[in-house]
Amino acid sequence: VVQWFGLDGTSSKVIWNLGAGETGNETLVIDGQDIYWAQRGTPNVVRKKALSAASATTPTDVFFPEDLPAYLRRQGDYLYWISGEYGEPGYVYRRLLTGATDDGTRIVDVAQGAASNITGFAVTTDAIYWITGDDLNASTLDNDIRTTPLTGGVPT
Repeated sequence: VVQWFGLDGTSSKVIWNLGAGETGNETLVIDGQDIYWAQRGTPNVVRKKALSAASATTPTDVFFPEDLPAYLRRQGDYLYWISGEYGEPGYVYRRLLTGATDDGTRIVDVAQGAASNITGFAVTTDAIYWITGDDLNASTLDNDIRTTPLTGGVPT
């Protein structure tokens, strides 16, 4: 269930009942009056719905990412995320928040291990940061802070 809880601690509202669906790790983004979330399925989907909409209102399917996003983040006009929530290789993606017709562009094409090994995925005004506990590459360090510019590239 995607559910909203008011800051007063007493109000709540079901945004959408996923049924048997699953969401990814930290895949909820609120943008003004809209809420975005990733939902596992065939295909995987990122959905959006107005916070003010009735619980029964069907959400809008925004895009269909290659793999289920984990750590969905918004920075400026873009959404950023990492894949690998269900054991796939973890890659970093981005997509324009609105007006785009793509399903996301892979901007870090070096596998970072499964999302279950990724912690602390953050996007600032000029860079992306994350920590991978095991990138499955014996020639690189694990548990280090990695970064790329917002446009991606090879992590340092």
